[in-house]
Amino acid sequence: MLNSELPSRSLPVVITEASVCIALCIISVIGNSLVCMATCRNSNLRSTTNLYIIALAVSDLLCGIVQMPLTSATLIIGRWVFGDALCQFEGFVSVFTYYVTPATLGLTAFNRYMKIVKTSHYKKIFSPRRSKIWLSFLWLSFALYLLIVRVTNWVKIDFIQGYAVCSFDYPTSESQIFHYCITVGLLFVLPLCVGIFSYYKIFLKTHEHQQNVVSSLRNCTDNTAVSNTVKDIKFTRMLILVAAGFMCCWIPMWALVLWFRFSPETSSRITALLVTFLFYLSASINPIIYAFTNGEFQREFRKLLCCRRERSRIVLKKAAAFTSNDLVSAMLSLELSSRSLSAVITEAIACVSLNITSIIGNSLVCIAAYRNTNLRSTTNLYIIAFAVSDLLCGTVEMTLASATLIIGRWVFDDALCQFQGFLNMFTSHVTPATLGLTAINRCVKIVKTSHYKRIFSPRRSKIWLSCLWLSLALYLLIAHATNWVKIDFIQS
Repeated sequence: MLNSELPSRSLPVVITEASVCIALCIISVIGNSLVCMATCRNSNLRSTTNLYIIALAVSDLLCGIVQMPLTSATLIIGRWVFGDALCQFEGFVSVFTYYVTPATLGLTAFNRYMKIVKTSHYKKIFSPRRSKIWLSFLWLSFALYLLIVRVTNWVKIDFIQGYAVCSFDYPTSESQIFHYCITVGLLFVLPLCVGIFSYYKIFLKTHEHQQNVVSSLRNCTDNTAVSNTVKDIKFTRMLILVAAGFMCCWIPMWALVLWFRFSPETSSRITALLVTFLFYLSASINPIIYAFTNGEFQREFRKLLCCRRERSRIVLKKAAAFTSNDLVSAMLSLELSSRSLSAVITEAIACVSLNITSIIGNSLVCIAAYRNTNLRSTTNLYIIAFAVSDLLCGTVEMTLASATLIIGRWVFDDALCQFQGFLNMFTSHVTPATLGLTAINRCVKIVKTSHYKRIFSPRRSKIWLSCLWLSLALYLLIAHATNWVKIDFIQS
């Protein structure tokens, strides 16, 4: 294996890169899992055309499950630590998904072209059985091609520092040029041209159909055919958005790939890493497009995320209306207010992203202070205290809040609610107090230098901090024990 070490990076760069990669990983896995689960639950979504959407979701899910977690871990650790066997596997999956995604999108565009423009030939070419054959042949052909070039040592799989992933590496410049001529020409440019041609023809046909729809509605004839046509056009518009998202990610991605591969001395590390992030972004945006543009997928996503919550809310409201049961009212108070699918996804992604960033960042601060004795100065003691406080928030509060936003209600017992509530109040009070003590420390250090060592010696600094934290904890315990305040789940 080539050098598995990433270049030296500053702490903010490590946190930023890892957070972006983890956020894309979460979005991709959740979104594409929802697509697969929706089609599994709803037989109406298993149409011939949706077969290609499922294929794209499987390809993107493969990327989210295999590549993104390994890349995230590598960006955090700073080197590839998973061995050569896993590198070979990730490299194969990586290159396979690189090539199969644009080819599947090209086949999807051609399917839409036949469906809208060449309607009379559609069922003959894209029957359910033949659609599966087309797709299976396409995927197996790519897998076979990649296996052949790997077994014959035409290419090899190795860890690429710039990408932070394992991918194809080329023993000679001739093999690299020949390989990219095939892949860029047949596996990117050709599907792109097929997509542009197909959607252009569909656009022309759509304009013609819109005129026919107006005419048919005026005459009130053949409304079923008109309804089907309108449905096909809406579905095609969704696929055009998918293709547009693909082009926005993949055209700059391939430009950067060719730059990095053929002129590495002029390209920076950011250029190469941007290739990886653009590919991961492409694997994450499709479910979001389906959720906002396709009614059937939107309804099924809402059922998967919200139906159990909505059903329980209705039952609880009925019970509360006809009984005076305090337990029912208490259970109802644990429900979040009804939210749209987009709100659920946005809230959950924001909270999970902040959660991951907080845990990784503050863990790094604590680990750095533990490993390096020079970082355990008197002043840094307050920074470490901040990190511990924020880490408590990240590991307990944010994790439970993320789960609650996704599920739609508080599902944990009262003991955990009491614990989370206490930590929530403690961290929200101790953070500004510690910040004030840090400011006093700095003021004495800079302005009253002669008194600094007497007031803020290492031992006294620990005493100040311990007294502050214990006083706040004691105050909160007394306030709760005397029932002056109580801890409960706050819906908002």
